[in-house]
Amino acid sequence: MGSDADDPKVSWLSVVGVAGNVRSQGQFTPFVPEIYVPHTQYPWALSPRQMVVRTAASPTAIVAAIREEVAALDKDVPVSEVTTMKEIVSGPLRQEQTVMLLLTTFAGLALVLAGIGIYSVMSYAVTQRTHEIGIRAALGASQQRITRTVVREGLLLATIGVALGLIGTLGTMGTLSRLPLKVRVPLLFDVRRFDPLTLASVSGILVLVAFAACYVPARRASRIDPMVALRHE
Repeated sequence: MGSDADDPKVSWLSVVGVAGNVRSQGQFTPFVPEIYVPHTQYPWALSPRQMVVRTAASPTAIVAAIREEVAALDKDVPVSEVTTMKEIVSGPLRQEQTVMLLLTTFAGLALVLAGIGIYSVMSYAVTQRTHEIGIRAALGASQQRITRTVVREGLLLATIGVALGLIGTLGTMGTLSRLPLKVRVPLLFDVRRFDPLTLASVSGILVLVAFAACYVPARRASRIDPMVALRHE
């Protein structure tokens, strides 16, 4: 292990086991080749700065015992920054989790606003077509048929919008995949460029919201009195 295999001062090492891959350089970095060596053989390279303790009890319950054991070995070595492995692992992800929470909140708000917008447009469209709906009802169109007609027209527009959104999503993912590694990996960490399940789920939610926003005005339109509608201007 060294820069020059022919250097007689560099000792050979015996491999005693193979460990799994570890993202030691950060959660967004690829795996790099590494080896583990005994601290007693490389004290100059591995200064004892961290100590890992495994326990079946609560981690906070053994802090005092750890301090006592370390003091018994060397009273000049302080024990500070005691934390759990869960906190260490989640620490670098807090910023990403905060960003994801904000994005989720804004996405939910956008979904609500989209539903309100569709409902407003459909309500306005129904109001503008009151006379037409009255004629349809007077000619024998049932409430179910009128409801289906209004909902179908609203869902057609919503479906076109979802299709355009899917095209934009695929194009955006292609653009993100060409960004530099340091920018691309945090944005697309463990996210595939084409995920049919995610795209289908989001599209389904959007269509359901559009259906709910269209159904209420459509139901109200189907209950319009033909005589009142025929006199509507």
